Amino acid sequence: MQNLKSDVSLSILNIGTAVLVRDVMDQHLRSMGDIRTYYASNMNFALSTYSEKHLDLVFCELTFPGGSAEEFIRQIGGLDATDDLYVVVSTSQDIGHAKALASELGIDSILQSPFSTNDIIERVNKALEKKQRDRGLWINNLLEAKLAAKTMRVQEARTQFKELVKNHPQNEDILLEAARFYLQLPDYDTAAQLIAQALAQNRQSLR
Repeated sequence: MQNLKSDVSLSILNIGTAVLVRDVMDQHLRSMGDIRTYYASNMNFALSTYSEKHLDLVFCELTFPGGSAEEFIRQIGGLDATDDLYVVVSTSQDIGHAKALASELGIDSILQSPFSTNDIIERVNKALEKKQRDRGLWINNLLEAKLAAKTMRVQEARTQFKELVKNHPQNEDILLEAARFYLQLPDYDTAAQLIAQALAQNRQSLR
């Protein structure tokens, strides 16, 4: 990992992670530029830090005091394509379960213990890439549609999701978010059509 550019910053939260992760963050990464590191020993501290800080990267164990990676992600409202947050989960257990969970929840990366300093730095680089990606107009449009749905502007949200699906019929993230919206209406027939459409795009990684 190269030193960060002067106009680039990175905020990292470690939740119940192994000593190696904390040491690498505190002693190595912070010497490379504007990298802020936070540590939460349990679920309550993790949620309060998430609400108070603008985070770019979360390292956490599959289970930790007071909670788990799955509970944390559900508590913060889930992960989707509009997020810049990069989530890494470490586990010493069967990695198959962790990979299934990652697929379901949209977790970016799984690390199986024991892992190396280079493994951690590689994930930090990927988090930077995600933060600096070209988001594209469709992500902004998807954010607007989700906001309309959240604020109960149902007809506006319906129109926006319909237009997104029409313009991006092969975008799995749009199809799944639209399906989620229609399930909440509820409009199960439309939701089922969108899920089937998403499955046709990528059966292996569909969450």
